[in-house]
Amino acid sequence: MSLSRFLPVAMAGLALAACGRDAAPPTTEQDVEKTGAAVAVTEAWCRPTPNGVAVGACYVSLTAQRKDRLVDVRSPVSDDIQIHEMRTDGDMMRMGVLPEGLELPAGRTVTLRPGAEHLMLMDLSQPLASGETAELTLVFQSAPDVTVQAQVREPAAPPAAPPAPAAAPAPAPSPAPAA
Repeated sequence: MSLSRFLPVAMAGLALAACGRDAAPPTTEQDVEKTGAAVAVTEAWCRPTPNGVAVGACYVSLTAQRKDRLVDVRSPVSDDIQIHEMRTDGDMMRMGVLPEGLELPAGRTVTLRPGAEHLMLMDLSQPLASGETAELTLVFQSAPDVTVQAQVREPAAPPAAPPAPAAAPAPAPSPAPAA
């Protein structure tokens, strides 16, 4: 397959890898002022990008002390980072930008993950290589900005299913009747 035919397929695959489940639409409350309320940012990671692919996806877990909203993300590796959601439209999964950002309820952890909400890094200035980190600065409506180093890695494997129970031994043949 030539590179000119492979590149669009690879980009579509990467975009779809971030897709999967639908998410609740954001609310549009704009009455929250910058108050200094903290947001804990944990489990920051990004998928590695194949060579030549200029789009990447990153994920984090966010826990706000008070109701807040993730409104922007900045990084040296991309000048255009979009906060995306996945939603079902009929039988089709669709990925789209959350123009108002991502709502963060007070005291509840919101986890961005493959197949749900995620950060889409457009026009990467360099590939995201496994084992490296990508700096992300998360901008909130009320809380101060938080800068994290996101590990570039493959997604963690889902937990293994428990082993199937061993099959019961076959019954021993019955002795032949005496004649």
